[in-house]
Amino acid sequence: MDASILVWKCFRLHIFPRVGTERTLENFFDRANILAMGQTLSRTDSTPAKPVCPVPHHPTTTTSSGQSCPVEHPATKPAQCPIDQEGNNPLNQIPHLAQSRAPNQTVELPLARTESSIPRDGSSKWEYPSPQQFYNALVRKGWETPEEHVETMVDVHNFLNERAWMEVLRWEKRQYR
Repeated sequence: MDASILVWKCFRLHIFPRVGTERTLENFFDRANILAMGQTLSRTDSTPAKPVCPVPHHPTTTTSSGQSCPVEHPATKPAQCPIDQEGNNPLNQIPHLAQSRAPNQTVELPLARTESSIPRDGSSKWEYPSPQQFYNALVRKGWETPEEHVETMVDVHNFLNERAWMEVLRWEKRQYR
């Protein structure tokens, strides 16, 4: 019989030495060999063995400050919003997008924004970000971006938004005839 199978069978039969008893690892292998030869084990005491949990369940020690955790933790700050609300546009809660060049930028990108066909409110429409704003957002998010392709990326972004808006209008037209 393979030794690993023998050990597993013995473990499953609760012959494995229990924490806090007199059984030793040597005793375990003696008992495992007896079982492997097809013999049975007899107990010297008449009471069945109770399973013993190997995890200590005593309370944790207290520190000098009276806390139960042994690790010193700094005082926590009160909860607050992680977004800087001061720098956001009050109309849409989106941060103002910088038009300045990013650090280490080598290509001059256009600053002109394109107007969308998507209505913003009754009197205006959304504007898509300029290639420079788009590039700044990608840099801020940590994306490695080839500067020479940013204008094409913005064109694709704008095209996809326009197509998605047309799909919304088509769906609404079917739903609300």
